[in-house]
Amino acid sequence: MCELLGGPFRTALPAYISNIRAITQEGRALISQVSAGEGYSGVKTYLGKGLAIDDAEMRSLRAALPPGTDIQTDWFWKYDRSSAMRLGRIADELGICWIESPLDPEDIPGHAALAAALDVPIAVGESLRTTRQFRDWLVAGALDIAQPDILRTGITEGKKIADLAHAFHRTIAPHSSIFLGVGTAATWHLSAAVPNFQVQEHQPPSFAITNQFVAPQMEVRNGELIVPMMAGLGVEVVESSIAPYTSSHWDVTEA
Repeated sequence: MCELLGGPFRTALPAYISNIRAITQEGRALISQVSAGEGYSGVKTYLGKGLAIDDAEMRSLRAALPPGTDIQTDWFWKYDRSSAMRLGRIADELGICWIESPLDPEDIPGHAALAAALDVPIAVGESLRTTRQFRDWLVAGALDIAQPDILRTGITEGKKIADLAHAFHRTIAPHSSIFLGVGTAATWHLSAAVPNFQVQEHQPPSFAITNQFVAPQMEVRNGELIVPMMAGLGVEVVESSIAPYTSSHWDVTEA
């Protein structure tokens, strides 16, 4: 597929780990250390729990991780503008890689104000679907890193969004939802085919489950995601793996 999109700029994608679900702060720090040791470029922690708690979480990870390891943060649209500015200045101090979705998802002016005031990049895109929606944010200077979710935008629209971001001198870091292996393959192919790709989100627990539904199984090597380069998306659906989870089905055939 990446050949049809103009050819690959890369066939191995740098990746960061997200969905670190350990209960304790110490547990999340330990998982992050292991991930960094496996070659991943960074880890993403989920914030939005209050200024003091989020401050402590970022400091815990920064202290636990080797120098040069990226720390991405997802704020889940939880903060108002003043609180986000306060926490954003702490993120600046700690050299956080990006702030994802800090404010209400419709607050373009608020995100633009954060982007103008802070050094840490603002990442947005999970809630957007079209080039027109992304254009509003890019024109307003409200995002530094575009995060199209390819299962929600589609491959063609995702490529248009990446091209639009490139025209505004912005990088993309495609968002990953919970989806089957075919969706993962589509996302990796899009990431391979654009010049302004930055890094790919990767969730090992979900990947381990969904990868069983495709063949050949997709590969992660030394913290990089290996783009499957066979025909199409590089994978085929394994119907026998899906069958135990289905109650009925129908075949679509040519007339």
